[in-house]
Amino acid sequence: MPKDKKVVQIDQSVWVKLKPLALERKQDTQDLIQEILQRFLEDNQGNADEGQERRRYRRKEIIMPAMVYEKSPNGDMGKYFSSTILDVSIGGTRLVFPLEKQGKIEFLNSSQEFEVICYLPDSEVLSRFKCNPKYFLKDEESIQVGVAFKETDATSYETLSKVLSEEEA
Repeated sequence: MPKDKKVVQIDQSVWVKLKPLALERKQDTQDLIQEILQRFLEDNQGNADEGQERRRYRRKEIIMPAMVYEKSPNGDMGKYFSSTILDVSIGGTRLVFPLEKQGKIEFLNSSQEFEVICYLPDSEVLSRFKCNPKYFLKDEESIQVGVAFKETDATSYETLSKVLSEEEA
């Protein structure tokens, strides 16, 4: 076990209840528990420092089209879905999908990795970001997905940095 990991005892009854949920989300039970604990900390971190921004990075509102690519479960083919970016930061973005896509996009039902592909403002370079979903918000018309960037190439990172720095200038 890596030195930066701590052992947390989980009651057997909790483990038994979480295991089917993890299987449904195509996730390891330990990963699901870690995700739950991280979300709990993120949700409650703001209560300690009331009035301070809870986000790690400042977001820039930016409404623009994007494509989302998700690999198939067996990894040989994938699917593309159109989306809209609502805001972006150096650490992630917020996407919106029509509600009717809920049963068709796999990562909306799990925490499966996917890729966001777009042309950022004032750029002719296609930017690609590997992402993990962090939260989902659903209303009568749409599903919003908050995502964290996991990996990108240097050109996409530089383009995003430029877009975000334009706000500060």
